[in-house]
Amino acid sequence: MISQDAWAALRGELRFGQRLTGTVVGVPRPGMIGVFVDVGLPVGGFVDVVFLARAEERWPVEGTVAEFEVWWADPDRQQIRLKPADPTHLRDDFAEFAAEFMPSRLSFVGLPIDHVEKAMDVLRREFAAQEGSFLLALRCELTWDRAAFTRLERAMRVACAYWQSSDKVDRWLADGFYEMATAVPSWTAHPDFPRPTPDTYYEACLERIGDLADWFFRGESSYLEGHVWQDL
Repeated sequence: MISQDAWAALRGELRFGQRLTGTVVGVPRPGMIGVFVDVGLPVGGFVDVVFLARAEERWPVEGTVAEFEVWWADPDRQQIRLKPADPTHLRDDFAEFAAEFMPSRLSFVGLPIDHVEKAMDVLRREFAAQEGSFLLALRCELTWDRAAFTRLERAMRVACAYWQSSDKVDRWLADGFYEMATAVPSWTAHPDFPRPTPDTYYEACLERIGDLADWFFRGESSYLEGHVWQDL
């Protein structure tokens, strides 16, 4: 065990899909639970049975040295969740399985493990209209803070990707997305609303808000897979 501060620092250095070389150190019930892996870090790794091949004989045995990819690391549990990089050990239908049950993880490859929590922190501050937020400046000062909107819009994209496969979402998130989709267009519709930037920018922003709200509430983006969301 390491301190929570040390664990938080280590998590901050991990990225989704990051390759780690590890040695299998435990297979408690072959074909049933998963395998424990030493990846040379202060905390161990674990490959869940759902990622492994159905045939027990394809599982790595103790002492096997192989490549693994970082799948997740919980902030409250000091363990790195891994998936096998070697297709011999990986379930044959992994791509279909992940696309159906964990699509957000596939879209996060290369991003820091803790970027979801950071995005949620941004949304909590924004949707509560805290000091320095886009919504507070828009509502109280009639100011469209472009930097704050960019920060908010990026966090909304992360939330859409993360929650798209979930049957339930937190009410504060739903309320925030709803307010963005309904209140922001209403507040900025008045012809005297200050627009120091060309109208095309605001039109694109309102369209983006609508697209993200649609994605969030339906759990599916209206754009084709692989669509690149450009910053506005």
